[in-house]
Amino acid sequence: MVLRQLYTKIHGHFFGDHLPFETRTTYTFLIGTFVLSILSAAENIVLGISPWHNMMQLFTAFACGYTLFYPKAPREKLTRPLLLFFTFVFLPYCFVFSAGIDGTVLLFVILGMYIDATIFRGKTRVVILVLIVLLFSSLFVSQYYFPQLFESYTNNSDRLADYIFSFAATSVALFWMTRSFTYAYELERRNSGKLLKALEENNQKLEELSIRDPLTGIFNRRHLMDSLTLALESNHDNDYPLCILMMDLDFFKVVNDTYGHGFGNEVLIAFAGTSAKCLREYDVLARYGGEEFVVLLPVCKPRHAYYIAQRIRKQTEGLVFRNPINITVSIGLAIAQQSDTPSIALERADHQLYLSKNNGRNQVSCSVVLNL
Repeated sequence: MVLRQLYTKIHGHFFGDHLPFETRTTYTFLIGTFVLSILSAAENIVLGISPWHNMMQLFTAFACGYTLFYPKAPREKLTRPLLLFFTFVFLPYCFVFSAGIDGTVLLFVILGMYIDATIFRGKTRVVILVLIVLLFSSLFVSQYYFPQLFESYTNNSDRLADYIFSFAATSVALFWMTRSFTYAYELERRNSGKLLKALEENNQKLEELSIRDPLTGIFNRRHLMDSLTLALESNHDNDYPLCILMMDLDFFKVVNDTYGHGFGNEVLIAFAGTSAKCLREYDVLARYGGEEFVVLLPVCKPRHAYYIAQRIRKQTEGLVFRNPINITVSIGLAIAQQSDTPSIALERADHQLYLSKNNGRNQVSCSVVLNL
């Protein structure tokens, strides 16, 4: 349990989700080079290679280990110089003293180029990769003309042991970095998916806000006109036509003048909420402007629309507020014709509203004779 907790803590510190891919790759390079240097020194001892050759390995191990546990800001500044040292000093040194082109260092050169291409960017990356190719090409030529400068394996057993160790080390490092890259890609894909979903939700909220009246929460005039246009286009049933209610609160200006606009807003909110409860799920209730409201009743018999209007009127009469007032509403009911435009349909309802106002308010007027 303790070892598992320690592993989780170390893994989170060096390879946690909060770290970018380049940082995790850098840590992989530092840890891998640290372990590689220690194992390489141990291998030199086992193979009987001169202890002086271990100085480079031990220095590299110390530099990587020291950088790993250095404070974050200086550590990020040290990793790139250390990577360049590994590429242009440590690997060429190992190449010369590990059988040159016949040895295993080229495996680590490929690994180093992979890391360089990951960490560095732009022209710097191109220059570094070109320099690596030129450096080792010159070493190949040097070994061809001056083979005595390069140490060779003493026997085939040493060669086999070195190849097994090098292949295992580079395979583990490449696997770990590829795994880190794949994990970073998947994490980025998941984060992008979450971001896209959040953006879609925000867009939906913004779209919803754009069609809502900020005070009452019901639809605004813009959405009303869009809905009315669509409803008129599908208004082809004479028995179940589109019915329109134009509603206006009676003497609302007196409420504002007497109790202030804050209380007037409370009245508007209460009326909108009461009206919405009287409607069907697919009906459209919108604030037309000020204290005027419009209801679209698609596929509705005129007498049913009249009952809905009367229910709204009676519910409005029963509203109770913190100030001693009685609120009433005048309603005009119009039945849209198949040839109506949005403006003409609203004019029909507005005309009926005018009749309700003119005939004493707190009543419903209809553009057709109803069989009640």
